[in-house]
Amino acid sequence: RLIMRVRSPYSLFAHLVLELRLPAVRMTQSSLYFVAANLLANAIPESFQVEVPKMLRFLDANGDGTLEAEEIEHFVYETTSHILMAAMNTYLVQYMLAIKRPPKGWRLAGSRRRAETKGISMLEKYWQITAPRA
Repeated sequence: RLIMRVRSPYSLFAHLVLELRLPAVRMTQSSLYFVAANLLANAIPESFQVEVPKMLRFLDANGDGTLEAEEIEHFVYETTSHILMAAMNTYLVQYMLAIKRPPKGWRLAGSRRRAETKGISMLEKYWQITAPRA
């Protein structure tokens, strides 16, 4: 009985997994971009130093007039970690909104018939309540 409920196109488990596909891909891509950017920044030799023009002094973290490898690594890590967290939170919220929407092909009348014969998940009960408002 449990296996049949999982295999149903409108089961809670199936819906959660199916809706996770796109956010999981985007989260993986964002993580890989984060790793790539930080690996690139860490590849700069420790002896790297360059004079910073006055217009770009905001890049110089310690204000000594030279941009060093450690400052670049720190800047890249801080910036990319904030971007990664913003992206992950965005994808999480998108996922949460996606699971609240009924899957393609779901109809209120069919759901009510299933509720009378087999029983339905909590999420499908939520769809029944919110469908008339949509």
